[in-house]
Parts: sequence; C-alpha cells; structure tokens
Amino acid sequence: MPLVQRLVRLETRNETVFINGFPQVQQTQRGFFDTLGDWLRSPLQGLNEILSVIGVPLFQNANGGSPETQRQQVAITDLRGKITQIEAQKEQLVEQLKQKVLDEVSAFDELLLKARLEDAIVRRERQRMRIVEVGYRLGEGDTLTMLSMMNALDQRKMNASIARQRMRSQAEKIRRLVLQQD
Repeated sequence: MPLVQRLVRLETRNETVFINGFPQVQQTQRGFFDTLGDWLRSPLQGLNEILSVIGVPLFQNANGGSPETQRQQVAITDLRGKITQIEAQKEQLVEQLKQKVLDEVSAFDELLLKARLEDAIVRRERQRMRIVEVGYRLGEGDTLTMLSMMNALDQRKMNASIARQRMRSQAEKIRRLVLQQD
C-alpha cells in the first residue's frame, strides 16, 4: 500500500525558472503522471523506489553505500595514490638512468680519444724504431740504446692495448645500462 500512496500523492516542489533572464522560484505540484513519467525516464530509479518500499533497496546510496562499499572505495583510492607514487618514482629512476648513461657515454668518448692517441703514438714509435733499426744494422748506435728503444715501444703497445680494453669495457657498461632500461 505504501507504494500506491507514494505513486498517487501530490507533492509540491520548488523549481527555479528564468523569466526575462532573471531566476525565479516557482512552486509546482507533481502528481501520479509526473511520478510515473520519472520512473519511465529513469527505470533504475523507479525500480529502486519500488524495492525500497518493500524493504530491499537496490542501491543504498549512490555515493556512499554500505560500510563495506565505503571501505572498498577507500582501498581503491589508496591504491590509486600508490600507483601514482610508483609511477612518479619510475619516472625519477628513468631520468637518473638517462643521466647515468650520458655520463658513461662521456667517459667512453674520453677513453676512445685516449685509445686513438695511444695507437697514433705506437704507429709513430714503430716508424721511429724502423729508422733506428736501419741505422743500428749499419753500425750506428749501440745495443743498450736499441734494447731501451724496443722496451719503450713494447711499453707503448701495452699502454695502447690497455686503453683499447678500457674503451671496450666502457662500451659494454653502456650497453648493459641501455638494455637494463628496456
């Protein structure tokens, strides 16, 4: 019976209307056909109203609901906050990694320059050694000077080899950093 009473009751509502561009409050009365029209326009609202009359509300509150629903909403909001925080940390880590890669590339350029310089010195020393060797075979210079020059050339070759190895190690370090980023 309460459903029928709700359906046929006459209610007065205040509505704001604009007359000549100015808002004015008018009282309107709503009856059976208005309520039925509301239910037809929003079937979910009508169904909820019918079920609430018999004690089984379909939706308790559209914006609140039961305590369990509220706890779930708080948990969802908390998770969204944590996701945002994790994404910000990820962006920060990506920026740090980019900076580290740039630093390592700069170090690589420096090592590459040193390796090329050492190789150039070794080439020049080899040419010098060939010239000195020709003179040595023709009787110019002594054995100690020749051995000392050969030892210096070997030392330069070793320095060039170490410089190339450092350069390759740096390139591998950069490769690992870049692959780690993906």
